[in-house]
Amino acid sequence: MILTTTANIEGQTITEYLGIVFGEAFENKEFRGERYYVSILTNARAAALKHLEERAAELGADAVVGVRIDFDVSDVGPCVMVNVSGTAVKLDGSR
Repeated sequence: MILTTTANIEGQTITEYLGIVFGEAFENKEFRGERYYVSILTNARAAALKHLEERAAELGADAVVGVRIDFDVSDVGPCVMVNVSGTAVKLDGSR
């Protein structure tokens, strides 16, 4: 599956828009400095993108365009919440 932040995929034609899909991930761990923070943010982002891809696949999508990644860090916990969204699409199959 192709995930892209762009609205189009070079060399491909979008034939159908299947809807907006989301992926979320939540990490609630003790922060132990910048290196550890980057690690949990990276893990949460990867999990959120995986959920996005799974939800798009459930719709029969070939790709997700316009992917946007947002995150929030809370002092409660502390925790990191990552939310990703995009539009699931079908491609013309000329890959």
